[in-house]
Amino acid sequence: MNTISLAGMLTRARLSSRTGSTVLDALSVIAFAVASWLTMTTAGGVWMFHARQNTVTKIYWDSFGMDFGGEVYFGLALVAVGLLTIPLLTLGAGAARLGAGARERRLASLRLIGMSTGQVVVLSILESIIQALIGFGVGLVIYLATLPAWGALSFTTLPIQASEMLLPWWGILAAYLLVTLIAMTSTIIGLRRVSISPLGVAKRIIPLQVRIWRILVLVAAIALILYQTAHFKPGQEMLASIVSLGVAILIFVGAVTIVGPLFLQITMRPLVATSSPARLIAIRRVVSNARGAWRNISAIVLMGLVATIASSLMKVSFNPNADQTVNGLSFYQLLGGDISKGVMVAFAFSLIIGATGTLIQQVSDVYDRAEEARSLIYVGTPVRTLIRARFIQVLLPLMVSTLFVVILGFLPATAQPALVNWQNMYVLLAMVMAGIALTFAALLVTVPIQRNIVSARVRRND
Repeated sequence: MNTISLAGMLTRARLSSRTGSTVLDALSVIAFAVASWLTMTTAGGVWMFHARQNTVTKIYWDSFGMDFGGEVYFGLALVAVGLLTIPLLTLGAGAARLGAGARERRLASLRLIGMSTGQVVVLSILESIIQALIGFGVGLVIYLATLPAWGALSFTTLPIQASEMLLPWWGILAAYLLVTLIAMTSTIIGLRRVSISPLGVAKRIIPLQVRIWRILVLVAAIALILYQTAHFKPGQEMLASIVSLGVAILIFVGAVTIVGPLFLQITMRPLVATSSPARLIAIRRVVSNARGAWRNISAIVLMGLVATIASSLMKVSFNPNADQTVNGLSFYQLLGGDISKGVMVAFAFSLIIGATGTLIQQVSDVYDRAEEARSLIYVGTPVRTLIRARFIQVLLPLMVSTLFVVILGFLPATAQPALVNWQNMYVLLAMVMAGIALTFAALLVTVPIQRNIVSARVRRND
């Protein structure tokens, strides 16, 4: 039996069983489906604005006496894609890393029966590719089914047609290849954390310490975005200014992603000194694996960062002299309203990504820490302490990090205080509260799973 046949057989067997690995595999497929659906939908929006800039909307923009309106919308669509790229990649990577503990035991068993290291690696990659393929198929169905719903939304007063959001065949193929590449890369990276001997002994490799150099990356990104905001130029140079500012925002978001684990490690470490068992367990988990703790909350936190930047800089007078109107709207009013719609769509996508990411990460962590949880129960730790620890483990870093990124998100507005529209702050508050609420709901799902795991009676060598 070759490796490909074995991978398919093992995948079918796990999906048809009723063990914990089945739940993890099902969640992995769901995560790939959500990532695929949102990736194709976002790419479809870019495809729509690209097609519109030289077709129907060109006549529309000529009525304003300008020939760059379509390019502005296309540039903003590219910025939106860039802002969603990191959360989407994180979700896909999290799907491929689900159930690391269960995978280690499985791979150790395969090594024990004679499979080589290369065969084990290939088998793991094939399993992830199969899950990604199933998830992509589900995501494609959802994407096609939701295309007509976009007709309720309009940009430049023109309703969205389902055909405009439909990607060409090569676009769908590119989305599939991207999802597959993420699955393969994440699986390989995940296997690097484990060393499995020919005797079937799996040993976790301790992750490297988070280094202080990450702060320098954030400082450089802050300097760049402050410079770009201060030199924002409306008028005929609007397209170039939007692209430059958008690139600076993307770099800024990427820098926050890099510094996030270090921030959690620094801020959470002093809290280890506590008399609360639940808080002690939670904080030690965060400090010992700051990267994993950041992955739990990164999608929601980055959404809060983008929401702060967008809310504080929403009132940008792109062309103060554009007095001519179409359908009673000036260019500034039209663009401002459409930007608000686009921001809300991006926030909705971020909430879906964040809720799905938190759910799969936490369910996976419950199974990965099953042996640890049973050991704590055997020495007298109440189940409610473990449940409280899980909520603290996620919600406390989430709230601290959200406060941190909200403060950072206001920094670009300090470069041009006149551009700030404080009336948009209610949008920021609503989005942050929605993100915390969805995270709380995802944690509630783990409660019955945690109770079932600690109540199960198993032997260490099972």
